[in-house]
Amino acid sequence: MTDMMELDLYDAANSGFRLHRLEIFNWGTFHERVWTLDLDGDNALVTGNIGSGKSTLVDAITTLLVPPSKVSYNKAAGAEHRERTVSSYVHGHFKSERSETTGTAKPVALRGAGSYSVLLARFFNVALQQTVTLAQVFWFADRSGKPSRLYAVCDEPLSIASDFADVGPDLARLRRHLRDRQATLHDSFNKYAADFRRRMGIAHPQALELFHQTVSMKSVGNLTDFVRTHMLEPPDVSERITSLIEHFQDLTKAHDAVVDARRQVQALTPLVEKLDQCETAAGQAGAKREVREALTPYFTSRKIELLDTRIERTGTDRAALLERRVRAEQHLRDIEREEHDLHTAIRDNGGERIMALESDIADLSASRDRKKVEHGQYVGLCEQVGVAPATDEQTLSDQRRMLHDLQEQLTGDKTRMENEATERAVTLRDAQNRLDEVEAELKGLADRSSSIDQQMITIRTLLCQGVGLEDTDIPFAGELLRVTDAAWEPAAERLLRGFALSLLVRDENYADVADWVDRTNLRGRVVYFRVREPAPGQPVSDPRSLVHRLEVRPGTPFSRWLDAEVTRRFDLVCATTPQEFRAERRAITRNGQIKSGGERHEKDDRRTLGDRRWFVLGWDNTAKRKALEQQRVQASGLVATWQAEQQALRSAMHGIDVRSQQVFALLQPRTWAALDWRSDATRLESVREQLRDLREADDTLRGLNTQLEQVQQQRTAARAQFSSLDQRLGDLNGRLERDESMVQELRLLPAATEEQRAAVASLEPAALRVESCDSAERTIRLELQAEIDKLDERFKRLSSGIVAAMGEFGNAWPLLAQEMDVAVEAGHEYRSLLQRLLADDLPRFEADFKKALNTQAIREVVGFRTALETAREEIKRRVADINRSLHDIPYQPQTYIRLEPTPTTDADVRDFRSQLTACTEDTVTGSGDDQYSEAKFLQVKQIVSRLQGRDGRTEQDRRWTAKVTDVRNWFTFAASERRIEDDSEHEHYTDSGGKSGGQKEKLAYTILAASLAYQFGLVGGRGQTRTFRFVVIDEAFGRGSDDSAQFGLELFRRLDLQLLVVTPLQKIHIIEPYVAHVGFVHTDGGTTSKLRTLTMAQYHEGRLRHTP
Repeated sequence: MTDMMELDLYDAANSGFRLHRLEIFNWGTFHERVWTLDLDGDNALVTGNIGSGKSTLVDAITTLLVPPSKVSYNKAAGAEHRERTVSSYVHGHFKSERSETTGTAKPVALRGAGSYSVLLARFFNVALQQTVTLAQVFWFADRSGKPSRLYAVCDEPLSIASDFADVGPDLARLRRHLRDRQATLHDSFNKYAADFRRRMGIAHPQALELFHQTVSMKSVGNLTDFVRTHMLEPPDVSERITSLIEHFQDLTKAHDAVVDARRQVQALTPLVEKLDQCETAAGQAGAKREVREALTPYFTSRKIELLDTRIERTGTDRAALLERRVRAEQHLRDIEREEHDLHTAIRDNGGERIMALESDIADLSASRDRKKVEHGQYVGLCEQVGVAPATDEQTLSDQRRMLHDLQEQLTGDKTRMENEATERAVTLRDAQNRLDEVEAELKGLADRSSSIDQQMITIRTLLCQGVGLEDTDIPFAGELLRVTDAAWEPAAERLLRGFALSLLVRDENYADVADWVDRTNLRGRVVYFRVREPAPGQPVSDPRSLVHRLEVRPGTPFSRWLDAEVTRRFDLVCATTPQEFRAERRAITRNGQIKSGGERHEKDDRRTLGDRRWFVLGWDNTAKRKALEQQRVQASGLVATWQAEQQALRSAMHGIDVRSQQVFALLQPRTWAALDWRSDATRLESVREQLRDLREADDTLRGLNTQLEQVQQQRTAARAQFSSLDQRLGDLNGRLERDESMVQELRLLPAATEEQRAAVASLEPAALRVESCDSAERTIRLELQAEIDKLDERFKRLSSGIVAAMGEFGNAWPLLAQEMDVAVEAGHEYRSLLQRLLADDLPRFEADFKKALNTQAIREVVGFRTALETAREEIKRRVADINRSLHDIPYQPQTYIRLEPTPTTDADVRDFRSQLTACTEDTVTGSGDDQYSEAKFLQVKQIVSRLQGRDGRTEQDRRWTAKVTDVRNWFTFAASERRIEDDSEHEHYTDSGGKSGGQKEKLAYTILAASLAYQFGLVGGRGQTRTFRFVVIDEAFGRGSDDSAQFGLELFRRLDLQLLVVTPLQKIHIIEPYVAHVGFVHTDGGTTSKLRTLTMAQYHEGRLRHTP
């Protein structure tokens, strides 16, 4: 093993490419001349005070060797990220000054935009006798602030003074000169780096990144952090993350399309179901309407059928009754002939006088009865009117004159009452309207605390709904102001009413409100103020001003604006006397007289000053409601009184109408002769006496009269029987004529079809008759109409719900619904859309989503995971390579170090890897159902949302992403110190736990050296001549212990690496034996830096010269 170590770690001085000379021009604070650091391939020390420019030199070397994207300037010195840039170095920023106008810090530069900068490093390989010169030129092609670069690689020794002097705005001459010097020019770092790596045997770009990490290496604290930071390169997965996010955005769009389509289906399904129910209700209503319309023809047909049956039955009854009537007529004629014979016999025996008297008796009886009825009616009318009945022609005439006078009086009384009733009706209507207004206002006030009128509240509510704000976001001015002095409250209410009914709109809501108001028919008047932040300062007003009797609602954001606006508008002195009112330029009295401009006066008494119905100020309407309650009681009492009086007046007018009708009836033309029934009664009694005396005088005549009375009785009975039969026959004939006529009329009407008969037959009641047809039809019609009304109401209710659902759908998807009407009649459009969604869009969106999920997003996740796992395997391989180098580097005389990577226990990393695994599980044979797709989408979303940065957690997610996607964080590292002879473990180091600082640094130097040996290709045998041997360590040796620093220096010497150590002078006694040159950096008054290079002999000579 010892022989192998001697073979690998040969001490061939100055082997490989080493830095011989560094030149800088116009770089940072190194200004206006070429500054040179001569190393001649040997180890060197760069030292100087803090802030002198040491790190500026280191950053020049880093700029020449490390990709710009990897450079972190002044990193070893602890500078913040991007504190220094290429631009700041080319400009020569050396301090910052605060601007007197803006107050911001601005850098101060040594050079302007017309300057240029040059960096040059000359490397030389003694074994190959080969030079490689690297150079970069910087200049500002425009004012964008970012300098342009020219890269040069040459196998000849170049210098700034001879090859880069007088660089002007046109670089063509410089390019020609450098090409003449056999230099290769590049416009990009990648080509430039590939060129010089090939020339100097640097196999991998990672070697230069390790070089950069070595430059910035500080004191060693944590072994895992040291290995992660300085031994391993961070994997670049940003493109993978970007691609994953982009593909997930496509997947999200596909998922959103599915979700949106499903939401549309969810919204349309109940809408279409309601459409179906609506159509069913309409169909049922239509069917019942058809049945209703069939009722008339159906019952017409049924009447005809029933009438035909009855006509047939009536015809049979008529024939039988006609036969009986013929027999009864013959019997009556026989009796009438017998009666005639008896009358002849009586007349032959002196009966003519008797017959004359009987005729007189009949006439007088009829006259008496007629006059008695007329007299009775007359007496009744007299009693109703309240006058005495007349007793003769004279009193009847006097009575008529008196009734004419009474009729004129009643007409006058009625006219007067009608006028009075009209006036009282108007008064009652006004009182009722007043009561209705008070009750409506009370009802509105009960639902709100504001005193603003209900109409204005309604307009405000519509406005807020239109612009998506709450009512409290747009208050009325009156809701934020109240009067603190009760004595001045009526006058203040009158003065501020117009302003109080104005809406206050914040500036951020102004555009939406103005647009809504402009396009909306408000059905009323609205005034609103655009409220902006008022100018600073307290508004000034007269101490006697009404303003001081007003209070702004505490806590309102409008308070400052209201204070200013109320003071500007209503700064009126509250004048308590006429003299004070006349003396002031702007004043108001308690009675509401306003003096607003010196000459202008106003007093508006169209409304009662103290009527609280019109009060609008304040944020509590309790007082207004109490006042309105009192007014409601008063108004209710007044309405009741007027209603009672109106009813009494109507009753009186009705009495006059009745009395006028009675008087009118009594005034109808009549004579006393038509009323005098008593005279006819006296004459009738006299004639009856004469007839009685005549009949008692002759026995023969008495016998004939007895027979005549018997025959007359028989004749009366026979005539009654004949009349009865004749009446019955007439009834039958009349019924038959009516039935036949009705049938003829009915046959002219439309008859029921078979469908109509089938539809109505089941509704026909039992025992239907002709006379009950109309009643049955009405009953059925009413029942059908009730059912139709219910169906129509259901249709209306469903239609309302459908229209509302259509409106909500249109609001949710305006583009989709822009060509679709919001009406039940447009239901087919929504049904077609649902059918299209279910049959086409949703399945297609789901298929696109599943395809995007499985063939793009999941594949991208698999690729992302594979890239991370590949990086993980690369770290394990890298550690294995480092371990091979460590095996050949003695740690102690008989031991070596082995790095041991183990998976981290960090929860974030563990969860991230588990989530990645979950995302890629079952991706080949996984289920294709919706639940699987949705679950897989959510798994991917959980990762991508954090990679992308969630709202409100962007910085937290950025740190998380940097942590879990840096595969270096997937490992923790321990070091095993093992015996060379048998490879057994001598000691185990976990994160250098329990070790001293020197031990940690010694371990770190060992691992760093092994990594450099591996990356620079220094392990594997003698004869490796084309290798890169240059290393810069900035301040690391200065911060560690003496022993560890000496160990590190000795280790790098044994590896034959050229060291440029950058450190203050404190450690020079340790570093001195290992360096041949010293570069002193110092400042000239804090503005520019200077560099002086000494050999160690010159350094010692100078130190002895200055030693007392």
